[in-house]
Amino acid sequence: MKTRLAIVLIGCVVMFIGAAPLNATTPGTSKNVRLVGHNQLFGRGMNAAMAIYEHYAYIGNRTDGSSHCGVGDPRGLTNPDSCPHPHPGILIVDVQDPTNPTVVGEIPAPLNTQVQPIGLTSREVRVWPEKQLLMTMNFHCSSFLHACPPGTIPITPFDIKFFP
Repeated sequence: MKTRLAIVLIGCVVMFIGAAPLNATTPGTSKNVRLVGHNQLFGRGMNAAMAIYEHYAYIGNRTDGSSHCGVGDPRGLTNPDSCPHPHPGILIVDVQDPTNPTVVGEIPAPLNTQVQPIGLTSREVRVWPEKQLLMTMNFHCSSFLHACPPGTIPITPFDIKFFP
């Protein structure tokens, strides 16, 4: 008997059919996987942890609210702040119809921390289902790994925020 389970991945929705192991490290070698829906998530490119509750996926972001270019980004050769980070907050995606995952909201970066979002990431998100709460962990992001400006916040404002 074959089982079917729809799983939402960051930026796309796939359906696993069967139980064959996947080789996720070599492009084009996965088996029994079929893309059933996709959303570009504004092309922001630094998507991170995802939490699912009911038919919503909450997708964190690895970068901050700046326009700082990452290390080696050719756009930053003339101006290090010429790489906007679109929609730097936590995206809310309705995944009830896996063929059409739709962004229905965003918790903007300034709302999920008490200081300016420059240099901070809200990439870790979790759901506490019994309390119907979304939890986000905010901390410094790296100028090398996450295209955040270096040294903009003197003390790490690590915190966990709760959203009903």
